[in-house]
Amino acid sequence: MEKPNALSGSLWLIAILIGVMYWVGSLARSGLAFEELATLPKPLIVATKGLFSALLAMSVFAALKGSASNMVGAALAISAVGDVLLVTMGSAAGGLAFAVAHVFAGYAYAKNRRNNNSAALWLFAIAVPLIAVVSSYLALWGSDQNILMSLFPLISASMAALAILSRFPFWLSGLGAAIFVASDVLFLADLGFLGRSGEWAYLTWASYAASYALVARGAASFGVTPR
Repeated sequence: MEKPNALSGSLWLIAILIGVMYWVGSLARSGLAFEELATLPKPLIVATKGLFSALLAMSVFAALKGSASNMVGAALAISAVGDVLLVTMGSAAGGLAFAVAHVFAGYAYAKNRRNNNSAALWLFAIAVPLIAVVSSYLALWGSDQNILMSLFPLISASMAALAILSRFPFWLSGLGAAIFVASDVLFLADLGFLGRSGEWAYLTWASYAASYALVARGAASFGVTPR
């Protein structure tokens, strides 16, 4: 497939740079490296996190690929708001924003389902929600968190299943959406058996950022005619 236009590609690369910067900060906040960055002002941390998703959304819109891709771009834009809410107002407000974002993206994927999905893709699409719920249950079991929270990843996992079965590029959109589900499970693990320690924050962000970068690139490439 041809690459998205130069503006879209540039915005995507800037977003990646911002994402790496935030990841370095998460290493510091997890106590693993770069300790001098652990005390960065909270407004700067929040702005950096939101800017990452916002730039990815802009990269999708700039690709000019049509309504289906723009729906995914809208999902990324809503996620940018969710990023900010998650840090400033807590998991309930942030989770609601992400749920809305997943509905937007899931709708785009469902409207563009691939007609000839292989058995392997169907198995993968079915396995993602099952593994997500079981892993989340184990992560929350025995903690002071409501065990019903283990069902929350069903929202992102359903979106991921639709992405896997869609005509969007599998190795970008499908795989990226599946990796996002892993970030949800890691987030619940921090709330659960890690006791909100933040020890795995760098892993949560790494999977989140990688997934959204792939999803954005997939949306920006969707509909491009092969050579």
